[in-house]
This record gives sequence, C-alpha cells and structure tokens, in this order.
Amino acid sequence: MVDRSNNIDIFFRNGLKEYEVLPPAEVWDNIRPSLSERAKTRNFLRIAAMVSILVSLSAAAVWFTRSIS
Repeated sequence: MVDRSNNIDIFFRNGLKEYEVLPPAEVWDNIRPSLSERAKTRNFLRIAAMVSILVSLSAAAVWFTRSIS
C-alpha cells in the first residue's frame, strides 16, 4: 500500500510553485511602523534588564561588604 501522506506535500509544492499571491499595497505601508514599534519595545526591555542587573549587583556588593566588617 502506498503512503499518500508523503506525496501530498510534493503534489502541493509542484502544483502551486508558480502561484504567487501579493498582499495589497496598504499592507506594505504598515510593515515599517510595525517593525519600529518592536524595536522600541526591545530597547525598553534591554534597558530594564540592565537596570535590574545593576541594582542586583549593587545590592549584593553592599551586603557582601557589610557582612565582612
């Protein structure tokens, strides 16, 4: 018995390889603002992570120096 589940992928790949669907022009206009919003969010998260690491290291340094003396 032939396993047809492997052949269905090849069937669609070969049958649809010349079929291309282009999005409407409005979609291309909205791509750039969407990417810049993500960049702003990533920058905010990076800054927040750096601040939390610095605060944690500072608190650990203060605790360590007080425990020694």
